[in-house]
Amino acid sequence: MQPTIQQENTLNQRQFGQVYQRSYPMTVRFLLSLGARPDLAEEMAQCAWAKGWECRTQLRQPGMVSAWVNSIAKNMLRNRIRVDQRMEELTEASAAGSCPNYELDAGGILDRCDSAQSTLLSRYYLEGYTAEEIAEQTGMKPVTVRVRLMRMRRALRLQLDGGAAAVAVGQAA
Repeated sequence: MQPTIQQENTLNQRQFGQVYQRSYPMTVRFLLSLGARPDLAEEMAQCAWAKGWECRTQLRQPGMVSAWVNSIAKNMLRNRIRVDQRMEELTEASAAGSCPNYELDAGGILDRCDSAQSTLLSRYYLEGYTAEEIAEQTGMKPVTVRVRLMRMRRALRLQLDGGAAAVAVGQAA
Protein backbone atom coordinates (compact mmCIF):
# COMPACT_ATOMS: atom_id res chain seq x y z
CA MET A 1 0.00 0.00 0.00
CA GLN A 2 1.37 3.41 -1.04
CA PRO A 3 1.59 6.11 1.68
CA THR A 4 -0.58 9.10 0.98
CA ILE A 5 0.91 12.55 0.44
CA GLN A 6 -0.34 13.63 3.86
CA GLN A 7 1.37 10.65 5.53
CA GLU A 8 4.64 11.44 3.73
CA ASN A 9 4.54 15.08 4.93
CA THR A 10 3.71 14.21 8.55
CA LEU A 11 6.57 14.11 11.01
CA ASN A 12 6.91 10.84 12.86
CA GLN A 13 7.51 10.73 16.61
CA ARG A 14 11.31 10.56 16.31
CA GLN A 15 11.53 13.45 13.84
CA PHE A 16 9.19 15.62 15.89
CA GLY A 17 11.17 14.79 19.04
CA GLN A 18 14.41 15.90 17.38
CA VAL A 19 12.90 19.20 16.25
CA TYR A 20 11.41 19.68 19.72
CA GLN A 21 14.77 19.18 21.46
CA ARG A 22 16.46 21.70 19.17
CA SER A 23 13.69 24.27 19.06
CA TYR A 24 11.99 24.26 22.49
CA PRO A 25 14.56 26.66 24.03
CA MET A 26 14.11 28.99 21.06
CA THR A 27 10.35 29.00 21.62
CA VAL A 28 10.88 29.93 25.27
CA ARG A 29 13.22 32.78 24.25
CA PHE A 30 10.71 33.91 21.63
CA LEU A 31 7.96 34.15 24.27
CA LEU A 32 10.32 35.97 26.63
CA SER A 33 11.00 38.49 23.86
CA LEU A 34 7.26 39.10 23.66
CA GLY A 35 7.20 40.04 27.34
CA ALA A 36 6.17 36.78 29.00
CA ARG A 37 7.40 36.01 32.50
CA PRO A 38 9.98 33.16 32.53
CA ASP A 39 7.65 30.66 34.20
CA LEU A 40 4.80 31.55 31.85
CA ALA A 41 7.09 31.38 28.81
CA GLU A 42 8.13 27.82 29.69
CA GLU A 43 4.54 26.78 30.34
CA MET A 44 3.27 28.32 27.09
CA ALA A 45 6.14 26.82 25.08
CA GLN A 46 5.37 23.37 26.48
CA CYS A 47 1.66 23.78 25.69
CA ALA A 48 2.41 25.02 22.17
CA TRP A 49 4.66 22.06 21.42
CA ALA A 50 2.01 19.67 22.77
CA LYS A 51 -0.60 21.36 20.57
CA GLY A 52 1.81 21.11 17.63
CA TRP A 53 2.19 17.39 18.23
CA GLU A 54 -1.59 16.91 18.39
CA CYS A 55 -2.14 18.88 15.18
CA ARG A 56 0.96 17.80 13.25
CA THR A 57 -1.14 16.33 10.43
CA GLN A 58 -2.28 19.89 9.58
CA LEU A 59 1.29 21.02 8.94
CA ARG A 60 1.92 21.28 5.20
CA GLN A 61 5.68 21.82 5.34
CA PRO A 62 7.39 19.68 7.99
CA GLY A 63 10.50 21.84 7.74
CA MET A 64 8.51 24.77 9.14
CA VAL A 65 7.43 23.04 12.35
CA SER A 66 9.41 25.43 14.61
CA ALA A 67 7.91 28.55 13.06
CA TRP A 68 4.47 26.95 13.15
CA VAL A 69 4.76 26.06 16.84
CA ASN A 70 6.08 29.57 17.60
CA SER A 71 2.97 31.06 16.00
CA ILE A 72 0.83 28.72 18.13
CA ALA A 73 2.76 29.88 21.21
CA LYS A 74 2.36 33.54 20.28
CA ASN A 75 -1.41 33.14 19.87
CA MET A 76 -1.66 31.28 23.17
CA LEU A 77 0.25 34.08 24.91
CA ARG A 78 -1.96 36.75 23.34
CA ASN A 79 -5.09 34.94 24.51
CA ARG A 80 -3.64 34.56 28.00
CA ILE A 81 -2.82 38.28 28.16
CA ARG A 82 -6.37 39.15 27.05
CA VAL A 83 -7.86 36.98 29.77
CA ASP A 84 -5.48 38.34 32.42
CA GLN A 85 -6.36 41.93 31.49
CA ARG A 86 -10.05 41.22 31.93
CA MET A 87 -9.40 39.65 35.31
CA GLU A 88 -7.12 42.42 36.56
CA GLU A 89 -7.93 43.49 40.11
CA LEU A 90 -8.91 47.10 40.57
CA THR A 91 -7.18 48.89 43.38
CA GLU A 92 -8.67 51.77 45.30
CA ALA A 93 -6.30 54.24 43.64
CA SER A 94 -6.91 53.03 40.10
CA ALA A 95 -10.68 53.04 40.54
CA ALA A 96 -10.70 56.55 42.00
CA GLY A 97 -8.22 58.04 39.53
CA SER A 98 -9.71 56.73 36.31
CA CYS A 99 -13.17 58.32 36.48
CA PRO A 100 -14.11 61.97 36.40
CA ASN A 101 -15.51 63.24 39.67
CA TYR A 102 -19.17 62.92 38.83
CA GLU A 103 -21.76 62.46 41.45
CA LEU A 104 -23.16 59.51 39.59
CA ASP A 105 -26.06 57.58 40.89
CA ALA A 106 -28.58 55.60 38.90
CA GLY A 107 -31.53 57.69 40.04
CA GLY A 108 -29.84 60.96 39.13
CA ILE A 109 -29.01 59.77 35.66
CA LEU A 110 -32.43 58.26 35.06
CA ASP A 111 -34.06 61.54 36.16
CA ARG A 112 -32.46 63.15 33.11
CA CYS A 113 -34.33 60.80 30.79
CA ASP A 114 -37.95 60.48 29.78
CA SER A 115 -39.84 57.41 31.00
CA ALA A 116 -39.32 55.28 27.87
CA GLN A 117 -35.60 55.95 27.89
CA SER A 118 -35.41 55.45 31.63
CA THR A 119 -37.09 52.06 31.25
CA LEU A 120 -34.72 51.02 28.47
CA LEU A 121 -31.61 52.11 30.38
CA SER A 122 -32.68 50.51 33.64
CA ARG A 123 -33.53 47.21 31.96
CA TYR A 124 -30.14 47.11 30.25
CA TYR A 125 -27.83 48.48 32.94
CA LEU A 126 -29.59 47.82 36.23
CA GLU A 127 -31.60 44.68 35.57
CA GLY A 128 -29.01 43.08 33.27
CA TYR A 129 -31.20 42.27 30.29
CA THR A 130 -29.45 41.88 26.92
CA ALA A 131 -30.45 43.94 23.89
CA GLU A 132 -32.05 40.84 22.42
CA GLU A 133 -34.17 40.26 25.54
CA ILE A 134 -35.26 43.90 25.65
CA ALA A 135 -36.14 43.71 21.97
CA GLU A 136 -38.35 40.69 22.64
CA GLN A 137 -40.09 42.47 25.50
CA THR A 138 -40.67 45.73 23.62
CA GLY A 139 -41.24 44.46 20.09
CA MET A 140 -38.22 46.33 18.74
CA LYS A 141 -35.37 44.85 16.77
CA PRO A 142 -32.17 44.13 18.75
CA VAL A 143 -30.21 46.54 16.57
CA THR A 144 -32.75 49.28 17.34
CA VAL A 145 -32.26 48.71 21.07
CA ARG A 146 -28.46 48.87 20.73
CA VAL A 147 -28.60 52.05 18.63
CA ARG A 148 -30.97 53.76 21.07
CA LEU A 149 -28.79 52.80 24.01
CA MET A 150 -25.73 54.17 22.23
CA ARG A 151 -27.49 57.46 21.45
CA MET A 152 -28.71 57.79 25.01
CA ARG A 153 -25.21 57.18 26.38
CA ARG A 154 -23.81 59.87 24.08
CA ALA A 155 -26.45 62.39 25.06
CA LEU A 156 -26.04 61.64 28.76
CA ARG A 157 -22.27 61.91 28.47
CA LEU A 158 -22.63 65.34 26.87
CA GLN A 159 -24.98 66.44 29.65
CA LEU A 160 -22.73 65.12 32.40
CA ASP A 161 -19.64 66.70 30.85
CA GLY A 162 -21.49 70.00 30.70
CA GLY A 163 -20.36 70.51 27.11
CA ALA A 164 -23.84 70.52 25.67
CA ALA A 165 -26.39 70.88 28.42
CA ALA A 166 -28.93 72.00 25.85
CA VAL A 167 -28.94 68.63 24.13
CA ALA A 168 -31.81 66.70 25.59
CA VAL A 169 -31.76 62.93 25.76
CA GLY A 170 -35.06 62.86 23.92
CA GLN A 171 -33.53 64.52 20.86
CA ALA A 172 -30.86 61.82 20.57
CA ALA A 173 -33.26 58.89 20.50
